[in-house]
Amino acid sequence: MYMISSILKEVLSYQSKVQVINTRWYSIILLVIFLPVGFIRQIKYLVPFCPLASIFVLFSVLVVLYNNIQDLPPLSSRQHMGSVTDIPSFFFGVLFALQTTFVFLPLRTSVKYNKHYRQCPGVLCISISIIAFMYIIFGFFGYLKYGENTNAVNLFNLNHNGLSETIKIFIILSVLLSYNFQLIGAMDVVWNNIEHKFSAKYKTLLYYVIKDLLIVSTVIIVSFSLNLFPLLSLVGSLTLSTLCVILPLIIETITFWDITLGRWNWKLYKNILLTIISFVLTTVACVKSFSKIIEKY
Repeated sequence: MYMISSILKEVLSYQSKVQVINTRWYSIILLVIFLPVGFIRQIKYLVPFCPLASIFVLFSVLVVLYNNIQDLPPLSSRQHMGSVTDIPSFFFGVLFALQTTFVFLPLRTSVKYNKHYRQCPGVLCISISIIAFMYIIFGFFGYLKYGENTNAVNLFNLNHNGLSETIKIFIILSVLLSYNFQLIGAMDVVWNNIEHKFSAKYKTLLYYVIKDLLIVSTVIIVSFSLNLFPLLSLVGSLTLSTLCVILPLIIETITFWDITLGRWNWKLYKNILLTIISFVLTTVACVKSFSKIIEKY
């Protein structure tokens, strides 16, 4: 939401040649647009919009990539290695970026041919591989071209012209068309735990109320945050290290404790080692994120 608000502000500012309002107000404008989208509940009504959103994103990606590979400076002009203390933040930043593919998981129980999720390579494996490859390509050529001036949002590196403003509009439309899919996971967690507490008469109404509250909450977070990137780095360090690394290791250890932990208990020692490494990386990343937040605010 923060990125889309910033993009919308850039587009309107370019067209009007003056920055009229703060980014927070653009978030409010988007709220008016996104709230009606939240009333679409059935996935089958959302699916037709996905190819259109994908086309918008694909066109934008190709344009940005083409721009990034033009007039590249030599590799020797860029610093090849960053600071060691930035590695944990980078590690959890990558996890945070890849977690966007997890929106596919709640869809598994809602689609007709869910066996494609279990195949190898399946939907999740292929999507993560494609996204990881895109991040590598964009990160490499983006840094090679712009160096330390590389913006966290690659679109903002583009020069202001008709084409760049068009693809920014395409990105806004793609998010609008696919935003409802991002709410499916959160709604499944919330609704499945409280649905039984309400009578059938009010369930539909309450479902939409809760869904719209989730949308409003994202806008509130954006409105009270001048820059979300340090905050996202902190959230990624705390939550993803726990959910994606530490908890799976603990669950595996508990599950196989009475069955088998492998020869010489190698699974136990492996999980202990990975947990310690994850804890150290999390601590360093959190300290780094906190320092950036303090510096920013």
